Amino acid sequence: MPTGRSGGVYEVDFFTCYCGVPWWGAGERRGGERGVFGVPLEVVAQRERHDIPLIVQTCVDEVERRGMSEVGIYRVAGILRDVQELRLAFDTDYLKAQMIAFETDIHAVAGLLKRYFRELPDPLFTDELYMSFVHGLRLSDPEARDQCLVTLLHSLPPINFKTAVFLLKHLRRVAANSCENKMNLNNLATLFGPNLLQPASVAGGQMAVDVVTPVSVVMYFLNCPEEFLDESLFQVVAESTGTHKKDGTKKKLMVVEEEDVGIIASKIRRSKRGGNSIQRESVI
Repeated sequence: MPTGRSGGVYEVDFFTCYCGVPWWGAGERRGGERGVFGVPLEVVAQRERHDIPLIVQTCVDEVERRGMSEVGIYRVAGILRDVQELRLAFDTDYLKAQMIAFETDIHAVAGLLKRYFRELPDPLFTDELYMSFVHGLRLSDPEARDQCLVTLLHSLPPINFKTAVFLLKHLRRVAANSCENKMNLNNLATLFGPNLLQPASVAGGQMAVDVVTPVSVVMYFLNCPEEFLDESLFQVVAESTGTHKKDGTKKKLMVVEEEDVGIIASKIRRSKRGGNSIQRESVI
């Protein structure tokens, strides 16, 4: 039986021991919402007792196990029947879903991951911070833009932040194999941006769909120095802005104020002086 990058063990008999999933499975609980699709991120993570939803870990692990050299990974659509079967399994029986993911077409696995993020009731980067990301991108001074966008990323709720960083690092590894899979950072940002960041009012047709901002935000974080994703900065921002309680739970999240933008300026400057090993591509 295989093991994944996230440490999950695919051996059914020992799954609960290693992954901490309750015996009734990831798709059921003792009350409340069922399944994982369309269910708030924090609800799924709390039920599974994981910082990152198991569907995200499983799909990422499978792509990294056998999809890194697959041409058009995340761009080529999987067979609809396979995607639907895998989705149903994740919503009802996680152990079965893990077995199906291990064998099914890798493009179906990749497509399901995008769909999961697309169907979250609140986007991964949150509707609440959408306009702050818009304003951050418009800053003309590069250092001020860095400070603003990194502060915003680290102001996300803890589960959102950890899931976002997990995904971003995975996409960087995918892009590192672009000579084989033909998927560079721009390609991946274009595909994932609209699934990770969009205002809730778009669904109601009250606002014109903004494609540029989501793609640009994701491109920025795929391209930035990896130190900007360091969890230690998350603690600095959370404590300074008061967006999270001491136990890590979320307070009412306010738009990041101008005075909060400079909180991590010194760390950003030190990171820049230390250099960046990632070859940067143009932000759209």
